[in-house]
Amino acid sequence: MYRAAIPLALLVSTAAIPAAAAPTAKREAPVAAAPLAMEVTTEEGYHIEEGFLRVKIKGRLVLLQGLIVKKSDLVGKLPIMLATHGTTGAPKQRQDMTPRGVKDSNVRMLRNYARRGWLGIYVLRRGYGQSDWPTPVTKVKCDGTPPTLQDFMDADADDLEATLACIGQREDADTSRVMALGVSGGGAAVVALSARNPPGLKVIVNISGGVHLSACNANKNSERMIETMRHYGTQSKVPNLWYYAETDHLFPGQTVADMRAAFLEGGGYAKLFQYPKLTDFKTDEEVDGHRLWSQRASTIIVDVDGYLRNNNLPTWDFNEVNALAKRIGIKNGTPLPSILEFYLASPDYKALAQSTTSETSLADTYNSATLEAAKQGAIAACQKSYSGHTCNIVDPPTKPKETSQAIGSEPAKAVQR
Repeated sequence: MYRAAIPLALLVSTAAIPAAAAPTAKREAPVAAAPLAMEVTTEEGYHIEEGFLRVKIKGRLVLLQGLIVKKSDLVGKLPIMLATHGTTGAPKQRQDMTPRGVKDSNVRMLRNYARRGWLGIYVLRRGYGQSDWPTPVTKVKCDGTPPTLQDFMDADADDLEATLACIGQREDADTSRVMALGVSGGGAAVVALSARNPPGLKVIVNISGGVHLSACNANKNSERMIETMRHYGTQSKVPNLWYYAETDHLFPGQTVADMRAAFLEGGGYAKLFQYPKLTDFKTDEEVDGHRLWSQRASTIIVDVDGYLRNNNLPTWDFNEVNALAKRIGIKNGTPLPSILEFYLASPDYKALAQSTTSETSLADTYNSATLEAAKQGAIAACQKSYSGHTCNIVDPPTKPKETSQAIGSEPAKAVQR
C-alpha cells in the first residue's frame, strides 16, 4: 500500500526542504532555560518548546539547538525519549537542519511518543543547524590511528549525554526511564551512548546506524565499524534494538551482521531486525536500504512498542485496536487485519480508508505533512489495493463521509510494512 515517503529524521545526505504550513499554534509565555528562553507553543494539544539547551561538555558551556514535546494535559514526571539525526559532510545541509525536521517530520515523531506518555526531545549535535560549531572530530583516519572512528562517535555521545543531564534538571523529567533513538549517524551516536550506561537508560533504538568515512574504501570502512562496535559491546549494559536493511548501500547486510556479532562478542546485547530489499510503497520500485526509516517506520515503531510493553514502559493501549475495529464496522469474531495495529502505532498526520465492499479491506497513509494529504493518500492507497472498489475515509471520523469512486488502477499489495 502507499506509504507517505517523508523521513522522520534527517539521514545521511538529506537536505532540508521548505516546511509545510505549521498547525495553528497558541503561543505561551517563554520558559526559562537557564537563562535562555525557549519559545513555547501549543499545537493540537501538544506543548512544544523550541530553542537552545545549555549543556556542559568537558567543563565547557555549549549551546545545542533542540525541541521538546509533551502532551499538554500530562502532569508530573515523564520518561524521556531522546532522538537525534544523521550525519552529512555538506556544510549547507548541516546549516539547514532544524530540530523540527523536514516538513515538521521530527515534530510528528516526538508527538507520536508524547501521546504514549513520553517527554520527547530532539537535539542537533555540535556542527549542525544553529548548535555550536564545529563538529568536534572533523577528520577520521582509515588506518585506526587517532582521530579514530570511535573518537568521532564518542564526541557525538558527549552531546547526547550532556543533553540528558540538562533535561534531567527539569521538573517534568523522569531520569529513571530513558530511551534514545537515532537514525544513520544518529544510530551510531546512541550506540556509543549506551556504552556509557547513563543511569535510567532503558533501551537504545538504532536505525541504519553507522558512520561512513568518505576517505576509506568499503572494506576499510567496514573494518573500522566492526572494531568500534566490538569496543562498545565490551562496555554497554543497555539493551539495543538494531534495525537495518540488507540492501543498505552504506552498511550492507554482511557488514551489519559482523558489526552485531562483534557487539555481542564484546558482551553487549543487540536484537537485530534485518529487512530484505526495500520497495517504495507508492511506486513499487526498489529503493536504497538506507532509507529504511522513511519506508518502514511503522513496522519499526510497532516492534519498539512490543519492547516497551514487555518492559513496563509507556506505550499506547492495545485495546484501541478492538475499539477502532468496532467503530469502523468489523464484526465480532472476524480476524482483525494487522494494518489496524500499524495504523494506530504510526505518527500523524494519518488516515484510514475502507472499501465499501468489505469491512476488512483497508489502506492507510501516515506521517503526512497535513491531514488532508493523509486522507488523499489513504483513498489512493485503497483504490490501488482494491481496484474497482469505492473507498471511504473511516478514521479520523468525518461528517459527511469522504467518498471516492475507484478509477480502475492496478491492484497492489494490501499490506506491506
